[in-house]
Amino acid sequence: MRSHGVPNFADPSSSGAFTELKNRTALQQLRVSASQLMTASHDWVHLLPAGHSQTVTLQQQPDYLRAAACMRSHGITNFPDPVFSGGDVSFPIPSSIDTHPTQFTQAQQTCEKLIPAGHPYSGSAG
Repeated sequence: MRSHGVPNFADPSSSGAFTELKNRTALQQLRVSASQLMTASHDWVHLLPAGHSQTVTLQQQPDYLRAAACMRSHGITNFPDPVFSGGDVSFPIPSSIDTHPTQFTQAQQTCEKLIPAGHPYSGSAG
C-alpha cells in the first residue's frame, strides 16, 4: 500500500487485520481519497494469506447498494453504486466528489451501518 501511493498505511494488527480497510476514521487519517485507496489495494489483495478474504457474497450485495443509495439520499448526489468483481467490492468515487466535507463524513457514518459488521466499508471491525 505504501509503495502504491498510501504512505501512512499501517502494518496489520497482531491478528493480521488491516484496520484501515474496515474503519472509516482510520481511512480518513490516511489523507488519501477513497479512489486512491481502492486503486492501491487492488494491487496487493492477492497477497493476503488464504482464509483472510473478505469476500462479498451475492446475498450481501444489496446491503452495499442500499448504502450507496443512502449516500445519495443524504446529499451526495453523484455517489456511485458499488462495483462487484470476483468477490471484491469497490466504490469508484469520482474525483468530483470531495470526501472530506462534514456532509460526506456524516452521510458515510450513517450509511455504512447498512453494511454487515466486519465487511469492507462497514465502519466496524466486528
